[in-house]
Amino acid sequence: MKKIIAVFLFLLISTGAFCDDDVSSIYFGLDLGYLDPLLNKTVYNQIETKMSVAPGLEFSIPVNYVIPTEENKDATSLGAALNLNYRPFENGLFFSFSMFDISYVFGSDAPSTRLNYLNQLGLGYTFGVKKFQIEPAIIFINPNGVYDVTINQLKESLGGYPTIRLQFIVSYRIFEIRN
Repeated sequence: MKKIIAVFLFLLISTGAFCDDDVSSIYFGLDLGYLDPLLNKTVYNQIETKMSVAPGLEFSIPVNYVIPTEENKDATSLGAALNLNYRPFENGLFFSFSMFDISYVFGSDAPSTRLNYLNQLGLGYTFGVKKFQIEPAIIFINPNGVYDVTINQLKESLGGYPTIRLQFIVSYRIFEIRN
């Protein structure tokens, strides 16, 4: 794990230092789209940090916390991911691909396999207002069906688990690197 983090940090720093763009930025954001309790019987909270490393390319690290809304469920999920956001056009449209996505479930109703691996695919649009970014997106969790057993265990433990999420990230630029 230490090697993966070291390689990631090296790539992040070196790509940002040698990119053609004049500015690399670091953003911190919060997901304000709270529709999950209405659709999936869970509360899904997420914060994320992201860094633009080249024109049309950024890495994001979302950390999420999922709790059931049913009182008879005693399980909580804590997850993190490393996503690659690709912007193929000059506008705000982006595609998000998870490079890795893990979730750890704890509590008395947690499944026997507490550490779970998932994948995500997303499509969204970014609106910029000064130092803020507003990003509505639709996120597909396990779009290729590889982790169906894991998703079913999470749904059983948490009383529901979203496989399609509507996300509304509001981010603030906290750091800027000018080349």
